[in-house]
Amino acid sequence: MYAIQYRDMLINREYEMEMLENIWKNSELKGNLVLFVGPQGSGKYTIVKEFANRKKIKFMHYRCDKVEVNIPLGTIRRFLDVYYPNISLRRNVESEKLFDKILRKLEDGKKKIIYFGRLDYADDISLKFFTYFALNPVKGVMLITSYPPGMERREMNEILERLVIEELANIVIVDNLSKEDVEKYLRGKNLKKEEIEKIYKVTEGNLLHINFILKYYEKKGKIKYFKNINDAVTENYKILDIVERNILQIGSVMGNLFFKEVIEDVIGKDIDKELKKLEKDGWIEAFSKRYGSKTYEGYTFVHDAFSSAIYSCIEEKIKKEIHDKIGRSIEKRKIFVDWERVYELANHYSIAENLKKSIYYIDKVANFAFTQKDYHSSVYYLKKYEKFLNSLNDDLKRIWMYHILSQSLKKLGKIEESLLYEDKIIGFSIIKKAEIYRLKGDFKESIKLAKMVRGIDDSYLEMLSYKIEGNSLRRMGLYQRALKSFKKNLELAKNLKNDREVALAYKNMGNVYLSMMDIIKGEKYYMEAMKIFQRIRDLEGISAIYNNMGIVYSNRGIPEKAKEYYQKSLEIDKNLRNFESMGTAYNNIGTIYEELGDTYEAMESYRKSMEYNLLIGSMDGLEYAYSNLASLSTESGKFKEAMGYCKKEIDMGEKIGSVKFRISGYIQMANICYFIGKYEDGIEYAKKAMSIGKKYEDYYDSVDSNYYIAKIYYVLGYTEKCEKYVTKAIEIYRNLGFEDRASHLYSLLAKCKGSKIFEKMEKIVKIYTPMDECEILMAKAIVYAKEGKESRKYYEKVVEKLKNLKKFATLSKFMEEYGKIVGDEKIINEVRRIEKNFEY
Repeated sequence: MYAIQYRDMLINREYEMEMLENIWKNSELKGNLVLFVGPQGSGKYTIVKEFANRKKIKFMHYRCDKVEVNIPLGTIRRFLDVYYPNISLRRNVESEKLFDKILRKLEDGKKKIIYFGRLDYADDISLKFFTYFALNPVKGVMLITSYPPGMERREMNEILERLVIEELANIVIVDNLSKEDVEKYLRGKNLKKEEIEKIYKVTEGNLLHINFILKYYEKKGKIKYFKNINDAVTENYKILDIVERNILQIGSVMGNLFFKEVIEDVIGKDIDKELKKLEKDGWIEAFSKRYGSKTYEGYTFVHDAFSSAIYSCIEEKIKKEIHDKIGRSIEKRKIFVDWERVYELANHYSIAENLKKSIYYIDKVANFAFTQKDYHSSVYYLKKYEKFLNSLNDDLKRIWMYHILSQSLKKLGKIEESLLYEDKIIGFSIIKKAEIYRLKGDFKESIKLAKMVRGIDDSYLEMLSYKIEGNSLRRMGLYQRALKSFKKNLELAKNLKNDREVALAYKNMGNVYLSMMDIIKGEKYYMEAMKIFQRIRDLEGISAIYNNMGIVYSNRGIPEKAKEYYQKSLEIDKNLRNFESMGTAYNNIGTIYEELGDTYEAMESYRKSMEYNLLIGSMDGLEYAYSNLASLSTESGKFKEAMGYCKKEIDMGEKIGSVKFRISGYIQMANICYFIGKYEDGIEYAKKAMSIGKKYEDYYDSVDSNYYIAKIYYVLGYTEKCEKYVTKAIEIYRNLGFEDRASHLYSLLAKCKGSKIFEKMEKIVKIYTPMDECEILMAKAIVYAKEGKESRKYYEKVVEKLKNLKKFATLSKFMEEYGKIVGDEKIINEVRRIEKNFEY
């Protein structure tokens, strides 16, 4: 078996050795910074290590990795164990004094070569240290860093260029092998001349690439030409035994340093034999690490190209599983004392999509960095923290993070950036204030505040602002504008991968469609929301969907099913002590009791709704209670009480600028005036509702103002005017797509135009509620009585139903009209008896 040993990379490297010898002589006098430049796989590390061996000088290696699960290894944070090597030590070192502390540590009189590779993966503070070392070299210390040519890090190129120009650093160029060197290197490998030429052409003389072609050749007995180093590593990895592949796979997931015990936990078996074989074959090398009182057997990949190539081969689903298992093993074995390991643990759980644990660990390490006055690290970790928090809804943690970030940036002298985070903190305060204004029903102020936040560069705050704006616009009855806000809210939530906010956006869009009487779309969005709420186990969200599905079933004329959902919602809300949602649930349960004719239970539910909304100061929820109490009181004949609720609703709407509240209040007033005979006042109130609706594109709530005007004109005997308004209302219903709900409109039209309307009505209208059925029965009784046809059976049926539903105001009005048409004094006397209990 062909194993890549570091000496295999030393073909024709004497020139580089001589350069290092000359630089070292100078280093013995005053120290030196060396920049090794060359392509990946050209043997830079090997040359340095061999030189240290020849000179018998202490060799120290720090590797920077690009793999996302690590902060750059080889940063000054880990250098010489100066920078908080152990979380439990709680050292209080100011980062500004760090470089001096490192230099003092280096000035121990012992000669050493320190190798950092690759510099292009290192962090900003490490780059600054190389400049600092160049200006303050330490006698007997040669600090070497390597990087490939063609780097895209402009600031680093500028630093290195300046160091070279000012003769503060030495450059050693390590290139690929020439054609002659490749031929010499491959001599005696049993290869044909054309195969050697092809190898050179494909690899361009890159030693690492060549060695993997040889490795594959030794194992499979045939030459395979790989198009690049990544493919060379991948193809050789694929022909390993399954356990060996698993070890390398888990190692690549774990990152720059992986532990035998962790890999055994993940695989579930002893791997001593396979580790020795992988080490012998040149894939990994031992790198034990001591944490606290225990030493762990650690390993690193021989070359950083191995880890990244293997990691890219793993399926996403398997990656997540391995990250999760690694996290659990590290926790179990407590291999997270080192604070950088804590950060890696956070990353493992993040990729495994266990965000709760990810946030816990990143919070731990960020807090540690800040309390230890390591402001560079604090900023680094907190910005990662910010990314993780985008998918969660812990605003308190987010505000804390912004505060610490602001303070850290200020300490580093980055005042402008610090102010950006102060703005974000203010933004959260504004958002909370906007939500309170929405709750108390001051929708205009709520929207104004929500819009202010959009001047701050923060997608999360912007997402919240559109949610608040949408909820306020919906409560105002401006449905189309609300939809636009919620669509923007949904888009931002999806971009942030915030599942809960995505679900809330779907729920809120469902609410708008339901308000617009589009039951099908409303239910569709509720179901989308419910899938997410159930997956993330969000009880508050599940409760809200139960409540909304109750409204869906109520609108479909299935009150018992609606009540079942309302009760489910209420039980969850009680356990969560969610008073706002309890107020909503009680209100909706009241509508079912009212529909079923249980006036007492309906009134009790509405009063409970009112109490809970008053308790939390929700004017929004209170409006619904007032509206329903007004409706119930009207049908019970308590007109004075009903008018009081209407006036409260209208006053509230006037005060907070709610289109919806004002329209609802004025229509209810028109209805009361219809029952008590104040017809002119009724027309005036209905026309006020209509005029409010006309000012906005969202006129859904004001459509029935036409119906109440038509009803009054009918009573007054103005048939043509009645037809005009009722026809207009039917047309609007048709355009909005819910003409099937126009039983009250077609019934009134039939009273004006006769029984010929019934045939058309029966083709279009559906019965959703008991009152829909009553409207049709009343119309048939009146129309057939006028036409001299048999009508008594309709009369008796509707009287029984209205009595059961406790709709006494509607009952008296109907009986009075029918009694006059048929000339039945008994019916008129019965009306007088019913009306004796009315309160005007």
